[in-house]
This record gives sequence, C-alpha cells and structure tokens, in this order.
Amino acid sequence: MFLESSAYISQLIAGTKDKLGITYYPHADGQKANGVAIGGASLWIEKNQPKNVQEGAWQFIKYLSNAENQAKWQKATGYMAINKNSNRTSTLKNLYKKQPEAQVPTEQLKRTIPNYSNSGLFFEGVLKERILSQTAMQQIKDDSNINSSLKTAEDSMNDYITQNNKANKK
Repeated sequence: MFLESSAYISQLIAGTKDKLGITYYPHADGQKANGVAIGGASLWIEKNQPKNVQEGAWQFIKYLSNAENQAKWQKATGYMAINKNSNRTSTLKNLYKKQPEAQVPTEQLKRTIPNYSNSGLFFEGVLKERILSQTAMQQIKDDSNINSSLKTAEDSMNDYITQNNKANKK
C-alpha cells in the first residue's frame, strides 16, 4: 500500500504497465471516515502586492481555473480539478473512461463533510510531518519494527503540534 497525494496518479500510471488500485484514504477499523483535506495546487494572490500585480494574478487565476484548463491539469498531473464543470469536459470524460481510478480522489472529496480536521492544512507542520513520515518509512524499509517506527513519528508530530499550539496561544 502506498499513501500519497492524488497528484502522483498520472506519474504512477505512466510509470507502470501494471494495473494500479486506487481507493479512498484509509481509516481505522470501527472509526468513521473523516474525509480528506485538499492541499497542493492552491492559487493565491498576495494582498501586499501592487494593484496591477494583483489584477494580473487574478487574470492568470481565472485562466487556470476555467473548466478545460483544469481538466487538462488534472489529466497531466493528477491534481484534482477545482472547477466542477471540468467533469463535463471531453478531457476528463475520456480520462475516466480509460482510467476510472483517476476519478477516485474527486469522488472521495465530494463525499467529505467539512469539519475542523479536514478543512485546511496545518501549514506549519507540513514539512515536519513529511520528514517524520519519510524517516518512519525508511526505518520500516530497513526492517525496523513498524509499530514502533510509526509510534515515534506520531509522538514526535503530536509533540510538535502541542508546542506550536502553545506558541500560537491555541
């Protein structure tokens, strides 16, 4: 099993002749699924930029956000199209017909009920979590105990979150 962003779908499919199974993000037995949070491929405009720069960025975002461009982006990268009309384009219809697994992340996101845990990334912790997860995966690959490697990563991340919350008075 390989847990990763939908952004890897196109690369994974292109890199193998094998049939890949793509499914919803797992959750513990007996626990209700919490849904998923969106992450990468966000488009931002900084408010501290001059108005003409903001307007140029807005025009670029509108271009990137149109249905066909979003469909092409999803097909090429695996990042989910944010424009709901993208699913009506021949680009995504053909992709889903050829590779139905490419539609799984979009379907999971549609079923996600927004809540505190899935409504935005904890940006301060993204890099820390990535390092801890990669370290744990490397340890497991090198035959370390799975449970203790994951527990160390979990404890370290929980400690990081606690310290971050204290620092930010949360």
